[in-house]
Amino acid sequence: MPETEISKQLRAILADAFDAPPLKEFLDLLDTEVAKVSSPDRLEYSLGPLEEDLINVYDEAVDHASLSQLEVFLEVLYHLKANLSSLSLISTWFDLLLRPGLREPRLAPSATSQAKELILIALENIGEHPEKVGEFRRRVMDLYLLDALNEGSGDDVLEWADLDEHEREKRVWWKNNLEHTLAIHALTANSIDESEKEFLTVAFHCFASPTSRLQILILLDSFISHPRFIDISPQFGCHPLLSSLLLSLQLDNSSTVCTFGMSALVKLLPILAIKACNELIRILPDLFAILGRIVTWKPYRAFGPPSLVPYADLLDQQDSSLVSELEQTERDDNVFSDGGQTSRDRLHLREGLSWERLEHSFDITSPPSPFQYFSFLYYLFPCNLVAFLRGPSSYLTNAGFISPYTVGWEQALDDIRVRTECESLLRRHVAHPSIITSDARAELGQPGRWASYEISQILGECVMLEVGNAAVSPDSNHSAQLHGVPPVTNGEGPATPTIGIMDLYTTQKHRISIQDMIATSIALKSGAEVEIIDQGTLLHSTAFLPGRTSAGESTDDENGAENGEAAAAPPGGSPMPQNVVETIAALQREVLLLRNELNFELWLKRENVRHIGRLYQSRVESKSADLERQGLHNKLREYKGQLAHLQRELTKHQGQAMALKDKYSEWNVQLQTKLMDLREQKKAWTTEAMEMRNSNKQLQTHLAAQGVLLADAQNMVFQLQSQIKEDAHKVQRLRDYEKRIEQLTAMHRMWNEDVETYNEQAAEIAGLQSDYQKMVLRLESYEKTQMEMEEVDRANRRRIQTLEANLRARRQSSDEARRNPVHAIATFSQERSELGKVNGRLRQENELLREEVEEMKAMVEVLKTQITGRRGLVHPSHDGVAGL
Repeated sequence: MPETEISKQLRAILADAFDAPPLKEFLDLLDTEVAKVSSPDRLEYSLGPLEEDLINVYDEAVDHASLSQLEVFLEVLYHLKANLSSLSLISTWFDLLLRPGLREPRLAPSATSQAKELILIALENIGEHPEKVGEFRRRVMDLYLLDALNEGSGDDVLEWADLDEHEREKRVWWKNNLEHTLAIHALTANSIDESEKEFLTVAFHCFASPTSRLQILILLDSFISHPRFIDISPQFGCHPLLSSLLLSLQLDNSSTVCTFGMSALVKLLPILAIKACNELIRILPDLFAILGRIVTWKPYRAFGPPSLVPYADLLDQQDSSLVSELEQTERDDNVFSDGGQTSRDRLHLREGLSWERLEHSFDITSPPSPFQYFSFLYYLFPCNLVAFLRGPSSYLTNAGFISPYTVGWEQALDDIRVRTECESLLRRHVAHPSIITSDARAELGQPGRWASYEISQILGECVMLEVGNAAVSPDSNHSAQLHGVPPVTNGEGPATPTIGIMDLYTTQKHRISIQDMIATSIALKSGAEVEIIDQGTLLHSTAFLPGRTSAGESTDDENGAENGEAAAAPPGGSPMPQNVVETIAALQREVLLLRNELNFELWLKRENVRHIGRLYQSRVESKSADLERQGLHNKLREYKGQLAHLQRELTKHQGQAMALKDKYSEWNVQLQTKLMDLREQKKAWTTEAMEMRNSNKQLQTHLAAQGVLLADAQNMVFQLQSQIKEDAHKVQRLRDYEKRIEQLTAMHRMWNEDVETYNEQAAEIAGLQSDYQKMVLRLESYEKTQMEMEEVDRANRRRIQTLEANLRARRQSSDEARRNPVHAIATFSQERSELGKVNGRLRQENELLREEVEEMKAMVEVLKTQITGRRGLVHPSHDGVAGL
């Protein structure tokens, strides 16, 4: 089907024309065309022209306000996903179709899922454009951080307040889709060593910015909460992002960020204990340092002019003890004159630590709850936790953990306060068995003890360490007595804080005040004992904190005031009242914390459901085993009764059988006697008959054999006679041939003797010729040597004559030398040198002559070898021929 026809049919479907084909039929035809293009025998075709036609159709025929047309186009792209390149999805279809599809909450769920899957294909399919894909990954992360709703930004919240319901829903839908897409991309990446680390690296770089830290933590919480995160948890444990998370919990002053970080860390602890226990042991000092900081956290409050209402006025004025306690808490928190700065704010980061600290995100904050975090640490490392509580600063120092502050752990941590705060947490847990059976060093030397566990199992056992949950067990009374916890009774006693329970089954419509919720949350998180009754109290009209106006406040307060003033000015130009800004900020933080608590509770619920399912399965298996065991016991008892009855019957039948056996034996003896007689007679008759039959058979067989032998002998005689007549002339010829062979053999023997004699004579002749040649060569060498000696003799004679002449001259000169000794000595020295030269020259000549003689000898030997190697007329190689 041509591509132009595809575009025509698509236009007809988008325009809802009367002749438009059904969407399913069109998609089937499109799949057929894509399969043809993808076939190996049509590699010259591509989807380039079809994609251009689709772009033209989208620009000309698609109404962006029509959701049905967007869904149809997403369906078409989804069917082309196998042939669309990542570059096309990134550069063309993301901005045109995929991004608007993720922003629209009214789209069908299938269309939204298709848009997400196409984005995941673009994120994971590196192909030939790795740089483009990397930029697209960073762009999606930037969209999540900058374009989506940021709950920690005042500007975004004020803008959110001015939006209508549909726009709010679009913002939430856009952020949720981006968050889900990024989390799924990291979890379902094709290569953990590339895509998953790329996602973590991008998140790590974004986490370094304080403005993005809260959003990254929300994304990480969704990422960690996914069931498939456990498969890639070892890579996460080795990634620097985990170190940044731990550093944020140690250094950042935002309680909201710390609350989200604590939630993510609590979810990470059981996962790392199962999959990366060594990494968990490595960061154990960081975990204890975080615990020490959280339990000593002081709430941050922005104090205003004295005329404004403090926190205590938000509560019931009739409860004087609660009001006085909160006022005392406010005075204790405001002991410094620097605008409410606490001791932990005065700790400065040490040099070389590249970390930008996040200050307070909200004016009204409360410390994060360390209970769940403490429970998991107490379950996983009870001995090390107890060792840390004995001396927090000394434990961290001995562990080699360097303080991130300019001061050491002795000044950074208040050991007494850490022990005091953790004592209340420790009292809410039962004694861990490992505290008695193990110690801190042995506890760290067993990294694989949780390898066979599941997250739900660790979570269930951790929850059972809490006193309230342990009291539910059958041995709760015994456990309560051991740990000093009074049992739960229904009798009258001292009043304890109770929470009123709302009747969820009433049909009456409930009316809830936001001010009541805020005041109740502040009171519950203040740390004081609060008695909650059914009858609520009205709050004062001024239930929110004012902005900061003091010029002597700290830098953080000035920044917060500037942010508050900027946030108070909406785009419309009319300033928003300060109490409304504070109300929105408080509600914003409460929404974030409640959402975090909801996500954590959902995670707990999911793991608890798994744990319950495993316990139920084990219970069913145990119950089935008990039923089977009981059934087997009943059957065994029945079989024992049957066995006793059968044994009695057997004894009775055995007695009867013995009597019958005796009678049978007597009667059997009589019959045996008669039978033996009859058998003897029959045996004698049978033996006689057999002998007669055998003799008859032997005679018949002997006669038949003799007849056969006679016939064979006659036949053989006839054949032999015929053969003798036929072979008579051949025998005569053979006799002639034998005689001739004997004659030829004698002649051949004589010929061999003659040949051997001839070869011996030829060898003698060759030896004589060789001797003759040797003598000729020796004679020639002697003649040459004689000539050379004559030449040498003549030369020596000439030399002797010369020497005699020289001698005479010397004698004459010696006579003169006697007269002149000096001249004589010089002359003698000169002659001596000349004689030495002559002697050397003669030696060289002698050496040359010797070499020539050696060469001559070698030549003689070569000639001898050649002469002796000659072959005569009769050679052994001709023996075969001669023999013939």
